[in-house]
Amino acid sequence: KREITMSVMKKLILGAAGLASVVMTSAAVAGGPDVPPPPSDNGVYIEGHVGYARVNWAGVYRPVGLFNLNNRGGVTFGFDVGYQWNPHIALEAGWFYLPRTRHTATAVRVSDWFVYLAAKLMAPVTDAFDLFVKAGIGYRRTTFGAAAPAMMNRVVRAVFAVGGQYHFGSNGNWMINAQYMYFPSGSNILFAGGANGARPVPAAHLFTGGIGYLFAM
Repeated sequence: KREITMSVMKKLILGAAGLASVVMTSAAVAGGPDVPPPPSDNGVYIEGHVGYARVNWAGVYRPVGLFNLNNRGGVTFGFDVGYQWNPHIALEAGWFYLPRTRHTATAVRVSDWFVYLAAKLMAPVTDAFDLFVKAGIGYRRTTFGAAAPAMMNRVVRAVFAVGGQYHFGSNGNWMINAQYMYFPSGSNILFAGGANGARPVPAAHLFTGGIGYLFAM
């Protein structure tokens, strides 16, 4: 009888242990701690950029000495705002300041900037790093002289950019990037009393680094 009693007790203990295991597993599935969802890939982002812009006034207007300030380029900066639908597609609008130059003989200053609207296509290389390309349309305004009425050159051209961006932070919402952007040369202008003939506003080649943040939705 004692052996039978011990056998029954062992069976009861094993059965209780199995039941407890099932109950604990069910409780973990049904009422365990919440797992945070992965970060969202869509939302509004903003970015700031700074770098060097090659705008070769000296190469367009001869002789080279016609310009004595930033005659081949200088500091550029700008920003953009965009909406990202998923890890691959976004639409953004941006603005960039281009380096000023100055005509040697007349001391006329030339100020320059452009705005653009572009589609952005991204190709994830790793979980944190993307390559991207941008293509769109831009409006550029170049002003010769500060006195009114200033002579202005306005031009609309296709714009193009390529680069890479790295995501960091707890949710990967922060971004740093490196970018090359190209704005083609503008329409012809008649500068310095026509002594040098009609020449275009030179193309702008922008090499920049930037930082941004994605407000996930």
